[in-house]
Amino acid sequence: MSAKQLKEAFANQKLNSAVVEIDGVGKVLIRELTFGDIEHLDSSGTQDGNARNLALALYSEDGKERIFDPDNQDDVEIIKGLSNRMVNRIAGALQVKN
Repeated sequence: MSAKQLKEAFANQKLNSAVVEIDGVGKVLIRELTFGDIEHLDSSGTQDGNARNLALALYSEDGKERIFDPDNQDDVEIIKGLSNRMVNRIAGALQVKN
């Protein structure tokens, strides 16, 4: 393939995403992070950092609106209060094809 064809192939790639039904919440979209999201990743390994990272991937079912603001401490606290089962369901969503 030529460089132009390769560039077009990259431009046409779709992000991996999955709609997940969360008990007591409803359907949410879990979206693969983009290169642009990477600059916002928190590599501290703290609970707050992990919650911020999860916030980057959670969207409304239609994918148009991020549910949580990773820079809002109240949102981070909500994520930190989620059950282990719920977090595992969210984290595993992109690994399983729906």
